[in-house]
Amino acid sequence: RWRAAYARWCRLRQNCFGTTGAGPTGTSNGGSACHAFSDEDSDPRCDGAPPGAPSLLFPTAEKITLTTDGCCDRACHDGGWAVVVEADGTTETRSGYLRRTTNNRAELLAVIHGLELLSESAEIRLVSDSLYVVRGITEQLEIWKHQGWRTGRVGRRKDLKNKDLWLRLDELLSIRRVTCEWVRGHAGHRQNEQADTLAQQALQRGRRRAVVA
Repeated sequence: RWRAAYARWCRLRQNCFGTTGAGPTGTSNGGSACHAFSDEDSDPRCDGAPPGAPSLLFPTAEKITLTTDGCCDRACHDGGWAVVVEADGTTETRSGYLRRTTNNRAELLAVIHGLELLSESAEIRLVSDSLYVVRGITEQLEIWKHQGWRTGRVGRRKDLKNKDLWLRLDELLSIRRVTCEWVRGHAGHRQNEQADTLAQQALQRGRRRAVVA
């Protein structure tokens, strides 16, 4: 799968820039990029980020819609994440399996992985059905930062839940142009339904592999 992704990366670079080397800016990232990884590449020990892979390039300076979703089986704490990336009529999807996670962490990791796929020059419309994620980004993030990533009343504050992921997400948001939009889950939104299905499939695939192992 990695070799196939690398071959496609080379073809897209040839189409976009007429070369398999650096893009027009002299960097290896070029325009909006989508890393080729899936649940098979995720670290099976935890819900941390999987390793990167060669980029699959969208045309440069493109407006991108990034739809994300995460899921978690509360009985066993396994989960899945998925992203649907759309730009200029092109759609790419990625998904992954998570262990020892929660639903909120799965939702956050879906956003983090999705943003990590895209170059800093991309103009991104982020779509999520998680109020936890959307309100966190649009309403709470600056407050948490001002409070030193702690919540609660003065004198009784405690560390923010999922602080490690919010720190990663804040760093990604600080160097990208992102607008955030909430959609109701399971309400017929095509990309949201697709992301939900992919996340559930990633969870089931990961659990089957764990049983075999």
